Amino acid sequence: MSSFFENFWAQVLGGLVGAAVLAILSFWKRPNWWRWTKARDLPPAEGTHFTVLVAELEDDAADRKQTKHVINSLRSHFGVHSESHAFEVRDYPKRLQEGVAGNVAERDRASEQRGKAWLNKQNADLLIWGEVAEANKVIRLRFLPRDGRGTAPQSYQLTQVLELPTEFKSNLADAIAALAILAARPAFDQSRPLMRILEPILPRLQNLADHGSGNFSPPVYGSICNAAGTAFAVFGDQSGKPEWLGHSTAAFQSALYVYTRKDMPAQWAGTQNNLGNALMTLGA
Repeated sequence: MSSFFENFWAQVLGGLVGAAVLAILSFWKRPNWWRWTKARDLPPAEGTHFTVLVAELEDDAADRKQTKHVINSLRSHFGVHSESHAFEVRDYPKRLQEGVAGNVAERDRASEQRGKAWLNKQNADLLIWGEVAEANKVIRLRFLPRDGRGTAPQSYQLTQVLELPTEFKSNLADAIAALAILAARPAFDQSRPLMRILEPILPRLQNLADHGSGNFSPPVYGSICNAAGTAFAVFGDQSGKPEWLGHSTAAFQSALYVYTRKDMPAQWAGTQNNLGNALMTLGA
């Protein structure tokens, strides 16, 4: 009798252990679990580059093929594998609208709140998210900045080699330029101490001014360099660190490569004035 009970309880215990192992393995293999653990373990960006997060696209397949198209296209366009680059493109393997209920407007508001929380957690500047409209052909994407409102969804037709089209890259460049100019905006109000406000964004602006010329149209790149040069000049003047005044003059000179006297006389004159002020402050 005792051997019967021993065998019975051994079988029960073995069955429970087996069921627990199967449950753990099943849960571990779930895409949600994999996405959650990978996103959880991703360290925040260092803040030296403008960082773009790419969320997993809604209605993407289990292999995340369409999301990978977006990430690879961005990394190829921005040259993030080179030694000197202005951007960091991060794969953030979570779906923004997963589990969000309500009508379209409520879902969008909740999604933006969640997306901004991701951006703050990752110390990132811009989130790209959206959905697959037609596999390997059409995707709908949105841009969500850390500060400000997100954009409406826009459809993009993938190229024959499954890269994003030129109009997407132009839209993204404009979105990043707007972020850079917005980040430098406090420098135009020189009536109060701005060192603490400006210091965290200076490395990103410097990388953008030094290495971002190939990613923007000439007028947009010129406006970035002008904004960056103003931020560097104000910080250098208020902090007493002349090296930032040197960075300021370099940024204004970069702007003058695209703001020519013939084609853009007003922008050329304004940049010349900014350069003169920076040199005068540096000399003093």
